Amino acid sequence: MQERPDDATTLLGLAGFLAGEVRPALGDKGLRFRALIAAHLAKSVAMSIATADQRRRQALTALAALLERDVPGPDATEEKEALRAWQEELSTGLRSDTLAVDLDALRDVLMAGLASDIRIANDRFDLKDTLE
Repeated sequence: MQERPDDATTLLGLAGFLAGEVRPALGDKGLRFRALIAAHLAKSVAMSIATADQRRRQALTALAALLERDVPGPDATEEKEALRAWQEELSTGLRSDTLAVDLDALRDVLMAGLASDIRIANDRFDLKDTLE
């Protein structure tokens, strides 16, 4: 029996089909553009699904170091709860100006998380602080 592909693989296949088969066959420029957008969206969602566990684990590890906490075990529910609680703690502390962490380290953690999220939509996005 053949196994059904996972959601990320299905969406990547859809993205390839839209970009490689449907888009070139469309005569209307507007429809071709919308097919391109749909293909990009399908690919972005596929990448988000495929990398969700890894990105959550990286965020947990970074926040645990920043807040001097232990990283929870590999249970996804525990990880999500800890991540949500730590993010809320950071948000509350920043708003009330009571956050007792190195702000440069916090900036690095936030930039790493942002870079990870942006890479889902565009893996060539440049996050350098300076223009060349």
